[in-house]
Amino acid sequence: MARDGEIDQRQKLIELVDIKYPSPQDRANAIWGIIRSDKLLANMTDWDLLCFCVEYIAMQSQQFLFFQEPAKHLNNLLYTAHYYVHDDDTYKSTSITYPGSSGNGLGNKPFNTEQRKESEGKSEIIGDLIIEKGSNVG
Repeated sequence: MARDGEIDQRQKLIELVDIKYPSPQDRANAIWGIIRSDKLLANMTDWDLLCFCVEYIAMQSQQFLFFQEPAKHLNNLLYTAHYYVHDDDTYKSTSITYPGSSGNGLGNKPFNTEQRKESEGKSEIIGDLIIEKGSNVG
């Protein structure tokens, strides 16, 4: 059990850091505000964001080594849900593409011109980014 002096030191450290830097929650809220206010991201689903976050944490774990084990765990959960949890898939967009995406999965196939005409009103095309309409973020 921590002694009172250790708790006081820890509290002082937290206060000093919070004065100098925005907290992780403040940073996340700022990014969330950007995402919610950007017209280009309006059709992004929560699932799209989760996929991005997990993959981004995995990429960053190469620099921040203390994230490697949690990144592996999150990646395992994400891909397990992707392949095995299909009770209610309405939260997943059916397609999202961008030149940097792998294009390996069904959901990553870019539309051709005929498909764009057929799917008019079902998707939003933003430059090379195509997001199938699904549940909106938030």
